[in-house]
Amino acid sequence: MPRVQVVVPRELHETLLEMSRASGRPISQLGREALARLAEDWRRRRRREALAEVLALEGPTGPWEELERELEEGPGDALP
Repeated sequence: MPRVQVVVPRELHETLLEMSRASGRPISQLGREALARLAEDWRRRRRREALAEVLALEGPTGPWEELERELEEGPGDALP
């Protein structure tokens, strides 16, 4: 597992110590859990943004079966 060093303000460190004592988990574990949540939130936000971009696209659409067939067959003669 790669190592990461984080410097935090004294007040935050004191809070982390309290949390560590209360939960029985080391500060390193608390940090990993918090960073994992932060990363997951970021990934979700990126997926939502990508979906919003796709939904904002305009163009002719037809029945799903037709779109699926076009995707599988490629553009054919539709492109100049």
